[in-house]
Parts: sequence; C-alpha cells; structure tokens
Amino acid sequence: MRGDSLEVSKTLIHLTSRMVINSPNTVAGSRQITLNHKLVDELYQWKNKQKELLSPFVPDTGKLQVFQFVREIMTRFKVSKKYDDIVERSSTLKRI
Repeated sequence: MRGDSLEVSKTLIHLTSRMVINSPNTVAGSRQITLNHKLVDELYQWKNKQKELLSPFVPDTGKLQVFQFVREIMTRFKVSKKYDDIVERSSTLKRI
C-alpha cells in the first residue's frame, strides 16, 4: 500500500491439491486501486493486528491474504461454504 492506493501484485492460483500465490504473468496483471484515507488507515491497522495474531502460526506474515484470519489460505470454496451456511441460518437473508 502506498499513500491512498493499494498495489495488487499477486495472483492466487487454485491447483488440484493446493493454492499458490504468484506474481502476475504480465504487466497488465498488476493493479493500482485508489482508496480513501479512512479505508487505508483501517487496512494498515488490520495488517498489524493480523500479523500479531497469526505470526505464531505463519512463518511469513507478508504473504497473508487481506481477509485471512486463520493460518489456512482462504479459497473461493471456503467463502462459498460460509456464505451458504449464513444464508441457511437466516429466514430473512436472500441469496444474491
């Protein structure tokens, strides 16, 4: 993160038995996303808290995903499962 922008310079590849974080194959794969000051501050705070929480379990905290809060890498399958569980528990939530 630099100032008011977020630099995305990694890709997440799902292989049969594991997830791999790599650099993009082309220059077009890197992104610069502009963010407001308050969100940048929140992300910095979370990054520090995340490092504090997960450093005993993860050797390189610099490779953590933004929304990672356990030592396993979050996959689309885990997100889908959690989403399905939440929607099923509530009669007021509708699937989007």
